[in-house]
Amino acid sequence: GQRANYLLFPRALLLTPRKPTLDPEEPITFGDLRRYALGHPPRTASERVRAAIQLRGNDARTSLDDVARYLNVGARTLQRQLSRESSTFKMISETAQKIRARELIKETDLPMKQISRLIGYTDAAHFTRAYRGWYGIAPSQDRISSKSAAI
Repeated sequence: GQRANYLLFPRALLLTPRKPTLDPEEPITFGDLRRYALGHPPRTASERVRAAIQLRGNDARTSLDDVARYLNVGARTLQRQLSRESSTFKMISETAQKIRARELIKETDLPMKQISRLIGYTDAAHFTRAYRGWYGIAPSQDRISSKSAAI
């Protein structure tokens, strides 16, 4: 006669941000799911792909095949759905990569070398050049300006 099942989690655990990792196989945390659930449910294929990439921690190694498998559709079907929305996996992935890079720069104290690897660059200098192209400022300068703005 039990009407429902539930799990209790300490509030602190739910609010703990997920630590960036180089391991694409790291399980999704409850906090990841909570952050996802607080947003609106994805309605379009582009939104579903973006959400899947974010749930994977924006790991640069996340491929179209990984996301299609996660969404339980074929890779080619997913490509067609994105095409109907005038989008591509590459466009969404690159945008997510830029956003994640800025989040890691502004919200963590991770070394640039580690951030560049998390974003998918093997060379920190290449990452710095790309970041400057995306945002018009070097990542180290962006980090300093965000820290001074928070004070």
